[in-house]
Amino acid sequence: MTAVWIAPTATVCASFAGAFVAFWLENLRQKRKRTSQEVAAINRTLMTLLLHGRVISHYKDGAIGEYDKTSSDRAFKVERSHPFDLERYPYDFASLGFMSSNEEQAVIVKLYEEDDYFRATLRAINIRDKLAYDEIDPIVLRAGVAGGEEHDVSEFKEILGLPLFNAYQNKTDELVDCVERELSIINETISTFRAAAIARRPKSEIIDIEVSYDADAP
Repeated sequence: MTAVWIAPTATVCASFAGAFVAFWLENLRQKRKRTSQEVAAINRTLMTLLLHGRVISHYKDGAIGEYDKTSSDRAFKVERSHPFDLERYPYDFASLGFMSSNEEQAVIVKLYEEDDYFRATLRAINIRDKLAYDEIDPIVLRAGVAGGEEHDVSEFKEILGLPLFNAYQNKTDELVDCVERELSIINETISTFRAAAIARRPKSEIIDIEVSYDADAP
């Protein structure tokens, strides 16, 4: 009689154990998958931040260089660029939905703020360059002036008129300020976001990035 009961009981226990192990393995697989997706979203966000930084730092190095705000012809020393696409390098905010704590939501707000300032910086560059192409160049060409550095600044004031000359200087000053501020914001955001990411996934491989620039440059 005992043997008759042992076999069915062993079968039930084995089935239960097998189901439990299968459930545990599936749960582990889903957890690892979720972790992998979260880390991928985090690292994509950091790479987007890096791309923002590279766009702005390359512009600073290539177009602005050493900028002296006390120089009366400073606007004519900043090179023009092709118009920037204001929609380039967007964040995938939807993929960061798992960052739902109050602290993490505050970090997401910082990402939105950085994104807005990145596009405001590109817009400032575009506006200044459009002023140069549409208004400055035609007047300068009609006057037969070939280049800003080859002529005294007083010539440009006379040729352009003081209102347009001052507008060009002011727009150039504004874009330089935007560039410097954006580079600072990018590194602050990288540090804040990366710290939040590590706090959430301390054992995962979160990439370490930094945008190099001279914070003390004029």
